[in-house]
Amino acid sequence: MANENSIVYRAINFGAIFGGVLVILAMLDIMVGRPGDLTWAITNFFITLVVYFGALTFLGITYRKKVREDAMSFGESFAFLLMLIIFGTIIAALFHFAFTQWIDPEYLRIKLEATREMTLKFLYEHKAKQADIDDVLKKLDEAGVPTPAKYTWAILYQNFIFGVIASLIVSFFIKKEAPMFVDNSSDNKADN
Repeated sequence: MANENSIVYRAINFGAIFGGVLVILAMLDIMVGRPGDLTWAITNFFITLVVYFGALTFLGITYRKKVREDAMSFGESFAFLLMLIIFGTIIAALFHFAFTQWIDPEYLRIKLEATREMTLKFLYEHKAKQADIDDVLKKLDEAGVPTPAKYTWAILYQNFIFGVIASLIVSFFIKKEAPMFVDNSSDNKADN
């Protein structure tokens, strides 16, 4: 049986919760989002940022209080949060793969077309040179629609990089050193 207080065991459990949060955020984007809409992209970015950092902070503090006796160094916090993010990201990436492979295989093509239209609109509104527009279109055409596997790897890579940064930031706020002196006065009174 696994040690229930080990950092890996808890990171897997809390990572499953965090993975569920990431899946809910992805489903929100898929169901409510409008590919190619810059306003939605910005709104979704900020919603995701707040929920991501909020969930990390909540899970980190919960781990510190319930398992670490309300004391955890920066390094311990960083290690726990990074493992939590890795496990959560794997769950979210599996969801994205399943979604783009079996549930809605056209999703990536639709998203790419919407991105192309949004990019063209932006370039024309900002009076870009035709040569620059042609260059951007050529690069988009060369890139093509990513496969579900390539899309999943991109999600894993991006979330890992962002996860390292988020872990560093959140660890700074949730670390808490153990008190130097413990008040045992209640224990001493009981002995007398």
